[in-house]
Amino acid sequence: MIGELVIWCDFGGVLTDPVAEVLERVAAQCAVPAETLLLACSAVAAEYGGDELAPLELGLLGEAEWGERVTAQLAPWLPAADLGRFSELWYGNRSFNGELYDALSGRLDVECRLAMLTNSVREWEPYRARLIPESAVFEAIVRSHEYGVRKPDPRIFRIAEQTLDVPARRCLLIDDSARNCLAAEAAGWRAIRHRGNSETLEQLDRILAAQ
Repeated sequence: MIGELVIWCDFGGVLTDPVAEVLERVAAQCAVPAETLLLACSAVAAEYGGDELAPLELGLLGEAEWGERVTAQLAPWLPAADLGRFSELWYGNRSFNGELYDALSGRLDVECRLAMLTNSVREWEPYRARLIPESAVFEAIVRSHEYGVRKPDPRIFRIAEQTLDVPARRCLLIDDSARNCLAAEAAGWRAIRHRGNSETLEQLDRILAAQ
């Protein structure tokens, strides 16, 4: 027994639809190939030493300015949707993975706790709040944009540990990103790469049984 285990669950791609599917839907609304849209996002992020949605997730750019810059990078493509209102596109028609949440919360006891560790964006929060049921409870939510640090930066794992005053060896990350899972393990955590509810829960049960 190593003591109580804190399960730090990612949001997008774990408690919601897979991110790749969401990107395809947004790209379709913009009438731009998904790969082209992602390259434009990464081009803007590269100006800040990051990739993908880093300027948003680090709180370095507001959504409106970010949208203008991505639109400029897309030229000669002209997106059919306003990227300055990206949150509306990103969270349109998304659903909460209640099956996984219920299964996780059903495994909680005095030796297991549930929290959220998420790369988030300030403008996304109202949309997330509407997705998460009022009955859903997380002991803590660590949002990247509030700290200016995002996964896979090892500092965010230290922030999470400090938030609930738990050591790395008692933390487990559930995340759909292989890169984030590897970073968590390098920080002394355990990690489960989420590919589907059944596989994630099977891995979690093995970990809990071994405690």
